Amino acid sequence: MNKTSKIVELSLTAPLGGTGDRELTALFAGQSAALASDTTAGALVDSLAEATSECLRVFARS
Repeated sequence: MNKTSKIVELSLTAPLGGTGDRELTALFAGQSAALASDTTAGALVDSLAEATSECLRVFARS
C-alpha cells in the first residue's frame, strides 16, 4: 500500500474509531478479529504477567 492510499484509507476510517462502537473494532482488526476477547485491563495485565512468569521459569530451568 502506498502512502497516498494509506492516507485515503485513514481519512475514511478515522471517524469510525472515535464512535466508541465496539462492533466496528472488527473493521480495523482484519483477519485477527476472531482472536479478540472482551476483557478488562486488569485481567489482561494479570494474564500477561502470568504468561511472562511462566516463560521466565522455563528459561531459568534451561
